[in-house]
Amino acid sequence: TFCLLMMDIDKFKLFNDNYGHLVGDHILKAISDSITDSLRNIDFTARYGGEEFVAIVITSNMEDAMISAKRIRNNIDKTKFQIDGSEYHVTISIGVAEYPSSAETEDDLINKADKALYQAKAAGRNKVVVYGE
Repeated sequence: TFCLLMMDIDKFKLFNDNYGHLVGDHILKAISDSITDSLRNIDFTARYGGEEFVAIVITSNMEDAMISAKRIRNNIDKTKFQIDGSEYHVTISIGVAEYPSSAETEDDLINKADKALYQAKAAGRNKVVVYGE
């Protein structure tokens, strides 16, 4: 059993528009480091595209994956990112789906985690949502 966490930096286009792509690149690297630091060595993280990231969390149940997802969200939310003497704050939304109980194929798992991510965004951002809840 494992869970897929689909993560997206909230309002990142607006962030880039306001502060520039160079600052945005620093934020992407800092977020990537924060996600990796929030997980265990056996979990896998990757940039999925743009400002999206994924993590495969090896777990025995959804509750453990939710602990990991909430830790990531909390760590990013409480961090003031320091870049060139300025401080920046961003938040992240996370969708979670479990294999094999939520999905039968890789594509299905990605699709369901992505749907949960969109639910997190629709619920006000800076949230963690499990597919099907």
